[in-house]
Amino acid sequence: MELALQQGEADPVHVAYLTDRIMMREGKPQIYGTQGGALENGVIVPHPIEDEEHVNDRRKAIGLEPIEEYFKTMNEMYRTTK
Repeated sequence: MELALQQGEADPVHVAYLTDRIMMREGKPQIYGTQGGALENGVIVPHPIEDEEHVNDRRKAIGLEPIEEYFKTMNEMYRTTK
């Protein structure tokens, strides 16, 4: 995927989602903050993020909205209150 990205044959947003999913499945912190899960109260939060202080810089560089907006939207769309 990285080679396809460098050659302009892959969408950076798709690479970010795939990268985060793989990192999460391997038990590692994600890079772009695209993956989350629901707490007991139903609030959706991101799984751990590597260098969380700069996640919005990485997101912006590939065309993603700030993580705060992303999870606000996720909670508005999918939240299930217990």
